[in-house]
Amino acid sequence: MRNRIYRLVLLALIILLYAGGCKESPTANYYNINVVDSLSNPDVMPRVIFTNPADGTSGPYGSTDPTLDPPYPQITIQFNKLINISHFGGNSISLKTEDADYPLYLIQGYDDLFTNILVFDPQQRYLAAKTYTLTVDTTFTDVHGNKLSEPFTAVFVPEPKFRVYHVSPTGIDFGPSQVSQIYLLFNSKVDETIFNSLSVSPEIPGSWTLNNYYNDSLYAIFNITDDLACNTEYTVTLAANAKDHNGLSIDKSYQFSFKTVPFRVRLESYSSYTGPGGFVILNYLHFRFNAAVDTSTVRSSISVSPQISYDISFPYGGNYPYVELVFNDEEFQNNTEYTIHFAPTIKSVKGDALEEYSYSFVTGP
Repeated sequence: MRNRIYRLVLLALIILLYAGGCKESPTANYYNINVVDSLSNPDVMPRVIFTNPADGTSGPYGSTDPTLDPPYPQITIQFNKLINISHFGGNSISLKTEDADYPLYLIQGYDDLFTNILVFDPQQRYLAAKTYTLTVDTTFTDVHGNKLSEPFTAVFVPEPKFRVYHVSPTGIDFGPSQVSQIYLLFNSKVDETIFNSLSVSPEIPGSWTLNNYYNDSLYAIFNITDDLACNTEYTVTLAANAKDHNGLSIDKSYQFSFKTVPFRVRLESYSSYTGPGGFVILNYLHFRFNAAVDTSTVRSSISVSPQISYDISFPYGGNYPYVELVFNDEEFQNNTEYTIHFAPTIKSVKGDALEEYSYSFVTGP
């Protein structure tokens, strides 16, 4: 008797669920597990309950440190109802300024069949002094096909001022030949007048240019035409008189620095094999300097201990940052540590003294 009552109650619940779920479509009914939950209740009309950025807010949002690599902006919209992603129409959600439309690409929720939180990528950085309007229009539908009763809008100003958005390079560990460009990324289009507000100290051979990608440059780029000096700190300054293409003044002056390492040499490659004495030796060693070397200072500044005959050569010609040592194989002793020493009397072509360096190896038994 008890089992019969239980089956009747269960049947009644299934009928109620079916009646509620089939109000719009059989597809929605399958996932309408709890009609009490507003996410899946066909009688609850859809509405926006959260956005980021929020309506009426002003940025900048997140970190404003230009030395950090800034992520592209994202827009989050949360609804009170589930959305069928397979039936989602992206045109019902838009992002605009007074002079441009920004397509929104769904990046979170795309792999879900049903969700109520959508995260979009505008694939554009926010621009200075622009008012952005996010709109969800009445063509938007929830999982049951219900539409918004009226359009939803959120208005925000993510970048109220013209500012430096990102810079490179920064840090203290650059080889003098590693840096070929210096750049500043702004949050507004700039033109060549920005160069009058930019300087590098100490001076570097090169010139400023714009990255005119799509003829809408946000970058000022300094192309370096020669190796930097070793062990030197360079400071890039943007003066307070800087303006964007439309004459909007920078919010404040800005400086950033980077530093090159000392003049150094390191082992780059070697040859190892069983030599005439029947034991493993290294007979060929290839060293690389981190800047062009004054070859006239090299030969007298290299020594090997214990003493052994060797030849020094410069495989790519004079003043290139490479030197090779080739040993007389027959002079090696087994189970012996050999040390190659590079003295600070070696100079770069710019006159930098070498940071003292030694490399040791042990022959085999």
